[in-house]
This record gives sequence, structure tokens and C-alpha cells, in this order.
Amino acid sequence: MGRSRERGDHRVTFAVLAAGVAAYALLQSLVVPVLTTIQEQLHTSQDTAAE
Repeated sequence: MGRSRERGDHRVTFAVLAAGVAAYALLQSLVVPVLTTIQEQLHTSQDTAAE
């Protein structure tokens, strides 16, 4: 038990990494449907809006 206290709890590390992955996936899924609106609002091409 002393050794696991020194290294930290792996469940906390996993929870932080899982939250990061979930946040990244959510942001990606929110941006993709809006790309056409961004393109129209900025009067640009599809390639430029996707960059």
C-alpha cells in the first residue's frame, strides 16, 4: 500500500485523460456542422474554412 501512495492513484490519471479525450471529441463534433456557416459568414472557400 505504501508503494501505490508514492506513485499516485491510477484511477485519477485515467479519469483526467478520459475527460480530456471526451472534451476533445465533443469540440470536434461541434465544429464540423458549423463549417459551412463559417464559410458563408467569412466569404471564404471550403478549404480555408476547414483549416
